[in-house]
Amino acid sequence: MICTTLIDGYNVIFGCGLYGKHATAESLAQARHRLLLEIGQRYGKRTNQVTVVFDAQRAALTGQTERQTELGVDVYYSVGYSNADLLIDELIGAHPDPQRLTVVSSDHWVQNAARRRRAKFVDAEAWYYDDQPTADQVEDNEVTGKPTGQSDDLLDDAEKKSWELWAQQLADKPDDGQATAKEGDQLDAPPWDNRSPFPQDYLDELQRYLGKRPPDDA
Repeated sequence: MICTTLIDGYNVIFGCGLYGKHATAESLAQARHRLLLEIGQRYGKRTNQVTVVFDAQRAALTGQTERQTELGVDVYYSVGYSNADLLIDELIGAHPDPQRLTVVSSDHWVQNAARRRRAKFVDAEAWYYDDQPTADQVEDNEVTGKPTGQSDDLLDDAEKKSWELWAQQLADKPDDGQATAKEGDQLDAPPWDNRSPFPQDYLDELQRYLGKRPPDDA
């Protein structure tokens, strides 16, 4: 399975304060476990496409090998490297398609390594605290083809009401091209230069957008 997300493990842990009040061997082990659990919850069946690299010097290894699978995540410990950054750089360089890879780290050296190979990168805090898709959302997206996180309602109620009022104005528009508003109505300007003339079929398109007119081929 090709890795699509490469995570600088301790950069996320320290950057997001996952280790508690003190960075002890025990708290770091708990933080590593917490991070891997979070990855599993976010990526679901795609967890095997995620690789996390931890600095072996901070890991206080107790039997861990250089590479292993933990909670479904491909985990590397930088055994034989002076730091995890060098191993991350090597993994980016060995990736068969770096443009499909996202590197998670706030370390500028790691980000530059990703940039050199045209891989994407994101700061650790932005990745961890961003609204990541849940496993269920990722799987639903594959079935429906709907972009993850996109609401079914493209317009909120207030915005939709404003658009409907504009559609009504256009429907009542006299021949001289000046829109007519009912007494007491207070209108906001449309989200474009209102000095420009409306296209001839603008009302039809707006009504279709608001679900008030069927498509031409319906």
